[in-house]
Amino acid sequence: MKITTLLCLLFLSSGCADVSTTTGTPRLSRSLADSKLIKGETTKAQVRALLGEPQSTVSGDTNISEGPAETWTYTKTFYRAPKKKEGALGHFARYVATGSTYDRVEESVLKVMFDDQGIVKGHTFSTSVAGARD
Repeated sequence: MKITTLLCLLFLSSGCADVSTTTGTPRLSRSLADSKLIKGETTKAQVRALLGEPQSTVSGDTNISEGPAETWTYTKTFYRAPKKKEGALGHFARYVATGSTYDRVEESVLKVMFDDQGIVKGHTFSTSVAGARD
């Protein structure tokens, strides 16, 4: 009984917290990628020093001469808590309706393609936003 009461209190109090958080590569931005990842010049070591270890790597198909030899992927996801206090009931209702307690989720994905010499061949950057856009 005491554990159930404690868990209920923790759940109810969590609805009052306004916590925004970022996961993945904190420095990741379109402007950083566009200014620092120079096609034909930037090396793997420089990319690693700039952004850290990639979240994933994929080796290219050696039978395709035009494709990259390797692609590194970096991601950054920002979760924003609602600006207004919702209380526990509003917090719970948002979770039931959306599967999230955040009012905005923004995900950025950078893919860096390298040639067989380990030099940047190009990159793509995309951002998707779900929730409030203000």
